[in-house]
Amino acid sequence: MKSLRNEQGYTLVIVLLIITLLLAFSATFMAGSLNHSRQERTVETGTQAVAAAEIGIDYESAHFGASFSELLAEINVETRLKLNDLRACLTPPVGSDCDTKEEREAMEQEIEKQMRETFFKKLKDLQGKYSEAVQMEVDGSNVIFRTKPVGVSPAVDTPDPSIKKVTFTFPIEGEAAGRTDELTAALTIKVPDHFLNPDEGSRVPVTTIEDIEDLTYQDIFGPDTPTKTCTADYIDKIINPTEGNLVEAPYNCKIDGVSIEGFVDLLIKKGLDPSDFTVHSSDFLKDACGSGTTECNNLNNIDFSGINVYVPAMDDSKFNNMNNLKNATLIINDTLNPGNNIMNMGKDGNKQQIIVKGLKTGNNIKDMDNTNFIILGNTAENPAPLEWGQHFEVSDYSKLCIDLDRLAPSGIKRLEEELVISDSASLIYFSESGKKLVMKERQPNKIDYNAYVQKADSYSGFLESCGVSIKELTTVEISEPNVIGSDYDIKVDY
Repeated sequence: MKSLRNEQGYTLVIVLLIITLLLAFSATFMAGSLNHSRQERTVETGTQAVAAAEIGIDYESAHFGASFSELLAEINVETRLKLNDLRACLTPPVGSDCDTKEEREAMEQEIEKQMRETFFKKLKDLQGKYSEAVQMEVDGSNVIFRTKPVGVSPAVDTPDPSIKKVTFTFPIEGEAAGRTDELTAALTIKVPDHFLNPDEGSRVPVTTIEDIEDLTYQDIFGPDTPTKTCTADYIDKIINPTEGNLVEAPYNCKIDGVSIEGFVDLLIKKGLDPSDFTVHSSDFLKDACGSGTTECNNLNNIDFSGINVYVPAMDDSKFNNMNNLKNATLIINDTLNPGNNIMNMGKDGNKQQIIVKGLKTGNNIKDMDNTNFIILGNTAENPAPLEWGQHFEVSDYSKLCIDLDRLAPSGIKRLEEELVISDSASLIYFSESGKKLVMKERQPNKIDYNAYVQKADSYSGFLESCGVSIKELTTVEISEPNVIGSDYDIKVDY
């Protein structure tokens, strides 16, 4: 039996099968390629959106950094301007707001407080600057970023001292081919602990005038006679100083050719404070009575306007009364010797001060208000007199201050027996040798005047309690602005 050997047609079937398989594989490969291409396009679009948001963060953080640096520069300038006000206050004649260490420290604390308030206000303004949404196109393409209103934490509405850091949060949205992605940048700045440099070594010296500490007897009665004369030219040199033609504080001049009243008028017309000046008067009666006076029998109704008057010695000629003195600050390096009365002192309500070595008045010392009457004596070997005719009374807001060791014991004994102290007045005494002053009981009212008496433990404390102060040229130190860094931390959340 013969086998069938006809194989025609099988080849065609095999070829068709191979072609079918190839077409199937090609379709699968093409579908995968197209899907991968779409994925790549999606990833590329997403990457462009993120990149756009990152560009927005770079843009906003750079602008924020510039704005923050500008804010700090403004703070530095404002701090310096306020310190310049303090320097101006310290420049002689020194202002009343800064003539003590405590007042200067208070001014610096106020500057700290004001600059902290200003810093927080400027942070609030900075927040407002970024409160509106902004949209920008990147390099002219269809890729854009847009900002949203900035957030601030914690709130900067008030200068809370517990706030040490403030974070500005910038939401940035990037867009590419209709796809959006959002990133958030958190920029954290440090709130300065100080706006004035707290380092003691960085303080700046400023020349000014202030009270001498631990005053002595010699400080009061030992000043040299000044060489400069109290004239309009002297005042002009203070107001318009030029090199080689300076008048340094504290201001001391001698009266010659003009009365004390006339010199005070010149000072006031030039806008200067008479209390910043000390005039030396070698002829007190003539200089105090005023120009045009041929004979001066009384020192009555004189308003010294706060000017300090130093009298090296009293004229031997007698004058009758010294009544109704106002705004006087007198230092008389001698015995005050009116022939009749010293009455009605300080009735205008302004505090005044009279310092003498000794006292001899023929009649009364009465109605002494708002006056510190200080009798410091000569020496223990040559005590100064303390004498009066009939009555010696100290009344409202006045102090009688005496050095027991330098005054005649007879005057002290009589003072213990006759002095009348009333209302808010007081008697303050000092004795290096340990002497005591004990007031005697009076009839008929039996007032215990010892309740008005105070003993000072030291000479400088004695003078301070009696309101005595003398100024000198000195150097004080004030702060400089603190250098505030403009660095900030940045964190981006994807």
